[in-house]
Amino acid sequence: KEVKAVKAALPAEPCYRWILEGAGLEIEDPCDADEVPEVELADAAVRCSWPSSGWLLRLPVAFPMDLESCKVIRRRRRRLLELHLAAAAALDAPLCPLLEAVPRQGFGWMDGFLAGPEADVVRARVLELWTNGDLNEGEVEGGNKQHLRSDRYLFMEEDDPAVAPFTRRLDQLVLSIAKEVDELKDLWLMRGRPMAAVYAGAGARYTPHYDCVAGDNGRKVTCVLYLNPFWKPGDGAELQLFPEAKGISPEGQCHEVEPLHGRLACFLC
Repeated sequence: KEVKAVKAALPAEPCYRWILEGAGLEIEDPCDADEVPEVELADAAVRCSWPSSGWLLRLPVAFPMDLESCKVIRRRRRRLLELHLAAAAALDAPLCPLLEAVPRQGFGWMDGFLAGPEADVVRARVLELWTNGDLNEGEVEGGNKQHLRSDRYLFMEEDDPAVAPFTRRLDQLVLSIAKEVDELKDLWLMRGRPMAAVYAGAGARYTPHYDCVAGDNGRKVTCVLYLNPFWKPGDGAELQLFPEAKGISPEGQCHEVEPLHGRLACFLC
């Protein structure tokens, strides 16, 4: 069972682009004020914040970083911030957290399933479809009921070059998870077409619901990729899971997932 809500975005946002094949980043000043953002590098993510304007940018990096070797350069004339990211020494790849969490508790999430440049490609494609008016109004059983679900969505084509790398990687992950989950081991799983969804504007929502009720739609696993580089606490849009709930009303412990850029959430239906 999940609950989603979102607040309105700010009218303007910082511009950024990846350079050096994802090993560097250029960030432009988001406004006329000469405000130097605060930069934080940790694990495999870049975090930039502009306290005066309220912007927060968080991007996943494709590799663990050597923090002492990373450089942050301010180009004042160009109103530009340059980040040169250095990879840490190669280590054994850590176990995917979803391979442990989903079999144990039925849900989990992992950061950086798609690194920043990869997630940006998918995000740009979804925003293109949304801007062109290609997305449909969200529906629930019984038709269009915006007080229950206010997103716009589209089932994307399998061969769309923007999403094909993501779906291939997702298929491999789900097959690995299925080997560890008793109720999935003997099933022939088939992924549906990837669904793009946009929750825009203050108060956008998807009220409490089940993704599958007693096998009514054949769904066994739901995976959600988030594409929100500018999300910050207070914006809303957290996924709320209630695995102990017996009915449609939330009850028991709530497990909340922040919709960070490149993060993948996965739960059994």
